[in-house]
Amino acid sequence: MLLGKAEAALTSELAPATSSSGAAAALAAGDYVTYTPATGEPQPTRIRRVVVAGEGTQQRFEVAFGFEGATRLANAAQLKPRRSEPRLEDLRHLRELAGRSTGRLRHYYAHEVRAAHEAHVMCRLLDELGDDEVVLVADWKMKFLMSCFREAMSDFFGKRGMPWHGCMLVRKPRASGAQYGAGEFVCEYKDAMMLGSKEDGYATLCAVHLALKEYKSANPFISSCYVKTDGAAAYSGATFTLGLSFMAEMVGVRVVRHLIGEAGKNKSQLDGHFAVAGEALRRLICSGLHDVRTPTDLFRGLEKVLARGTTASLFEVRRTSEFAMATVQSLTLMADREFQYDADGEFSVLVLRRQSWLGEGLHMGVRELFPEGRKAPEPARVVQVRSLGGVTPHPPDAHGGMPPPLQVSAASAMPSRARTRGGGSRRRRRPRASTRKRGGARRGRLPSRPSCAPGGRRRRAGGAVTTRADAQAATACT
Repeated sequence: MLLGKAEAALTSELAPATSSSGAAAALAAGDYVTYTPATGEPQPTRIRRVVVAGEGTQQRFEVAFGFEGATRLANAAQLKPRRSEPRLEDLRHLRELAGRSTGRLRHYYAHEVRAAHEAHVMCRLLDELGDDEVVLVADWKMKFLMSCFREAMSDFFGKRGMPWHGCMLVRKPRASGAQYGAGEFVCEYKDAMMLGSKEDGYATLCAVHLALKEYKSANPFISSCYVKTDGAAAYSGATFTLGLSFMAEMVGVRVVRHLIGEAGKNKSQLDGHFAVAGEALRRLICSGLHDVRTPTDLFRGLEKVLARGTTASLFEVRRTSEFAMATVQSLTLMADREFQYDADGEFSVLVLRRQSWLGEGLHMGVRELFPEGRKAPEPARVVQVRSLGGVTPHPPDAHGGMPPPLQVSAASAMPSRARTRGGGSRRRRRPRASTRKRGGARRGRLPSRPSCAPGGRRRRAGGAVTTRADAQAATACT
C-alpha cells in the first residue's frame, strides 16, 4: 500500500528538470540524475563524485549503478538532472528490491515445481517398462586423480584427472522365480575409462554406445531404450541427443526417449555405485598392490575390484569421425526429447518438450536436423573389456555366494623397498623415550627407521652395524 501511494509521488517528483545549456556544468556530487547507458534502459541514480580528466578540461561523473555498490563513469551527455529527495529515493530502492526478490521467488518456485514433476519420471518409466525395454541412466563420475601408495611431494601437485563414465541399465526380470520379488528389477553397471580428458558430447555418446553394445550382446531380446541423464552440457547438447538416433543402426537398440532431470535433483543409485567402486579402488591402492597413474592403470585397478553385474571398459575416442548436424535453437531448455521412427525402423522425427510428457512439443524432421545427410559416426576404439556380468567368480560358500574378501599378507602389502629379505613380517613397536636429557626434561623420540635385516629385526638407535648382512640390509633401506 505504501509503495502504491508513493508511485504517484515518484512520477511527479522524479520528472526530469528543465535543462539549459549550462546544465552539464551545474552537475555536482550528490545530485540526482537520470543515467542513460549505451545499452539498456535509463535508470534514476545519483552522482557520487566528479572525476576531472585532461588537465581539468573534461569532466566525468561517477554514478551508482546496481545494488551491490557498483559504479560507472558517465559523460555529461548521458546524465539529465531530476528532482528528488532522500525519502523518495529510499522508496524507489525499496520498490526495486521488492521486485527483484519477488522475481527470484517466482524462479525458485518454478524450479521446485519442475523438480517435483521430473521426480516421477523414473517411477513412470519403471511402471510402464516392457519386457524388451531397458532404462539407461548415464553420468560422469568426478575425475579420478592419480593416486599411489607412496609418492613424492612434487607428484602431489598439479594432478590431471582421468575420466570415468558410468551407465546403469535396469530391466524387468524375464523369468519369475524365488530370486525376484514383486516390483524388483535387474540392474547392471557399465563403467568406461577413456584415454583422454575431454568430456564432451561426442565422448559421452561413445561411452553410451559401448554400454549399449555390451548390454545388447548379453541380452539380445532388448530392442528399445530410455535414456535418463542430468542437464550437463555433455548430455543436453545437440551432439549427444542427435547421436542417440544412430543407436538403432549401430547397436540394434532404438532410443525411444531422452529425459533430462532438473538441476540439483538427479542423484540416483549410479552415484552410490561410483562411491562404492571408488572406495574399493582406494583400498586397493592403500594396500600397496596397485598404483593409478594413467587411465590404463585405473581400468586395471577397477578390474580387480569389480562387483557382480559390473563391466569395466577402456576406450579411445576417434575425433575424426564426428557427424555433421544442424544447430537446434533452445535445445538445452528441453527436458523431453522423443525419437520417432517410421515403419521401416528408421529415425524420422525428433519431438522436443519443455517438460516430460507435457504438450505436443516441437517437431523437427531429419532434413532439418541433418541438412548434409544422415551418416552414422564411427564407433570408439575399444582397448580392453572386463565383465563379471551375472557370473559369480567363486563357488557359493560362507560369504553368501560372493567372492571372499581380499586377503593380503603383511609382506606383500608393503612396497619392494620396505619388504623384509627373509619374508618375515614386522611388528610395530611403541616409541621408546630417549635416555638423554635436553634442557632438563626427558623427551620422547620416534623409533629409528627399520632395517631390512632377516627376521624383520630393527636396527638399534645409535648402534653400530657389526655384520655384513646388517650393513647390506641397512643400505637397502636408505
